[in-house]
Amino acid sequence: IYVYAAYGMYPCLNIVSEQTGEPGAVLVRGVWLHAAEKPTLGPGRVGRLLNVTLADNGQLCCGPRFYVSDDRKTMTVDATPRIGITRSVDTPWRFIAQLD
Repeated sequence: IYVYAAYGMYPCLNIVSEQTGEPGAVLVRGVWLHAAEKPTLGPGRVGRLLNVTLADNGQLCCGPRFYVSDDRKTMTVDATPRIGITRSVDTPWRFIAQLD
């Protein structure tokens, strides 16, 4: 787990996808809890919902604090241009998953 504070105040949760020393992580931008009627969208809101703090940085994603699993549901993933940046704005590195 990699955690940083956006704007110095919103905890953002990332799942690291590469080995130590290699760049690569997925920013969790939304979650849908089993008991919820609708998803929580936005990385800062997700962090607050899950009570993420900077102290969680370095935690395992399959440990007692966090557990990430594949539910094997089929989903369509769309690639779109990134937003809020000034370089490589047309590079489709913003991925949006839609449950089928």
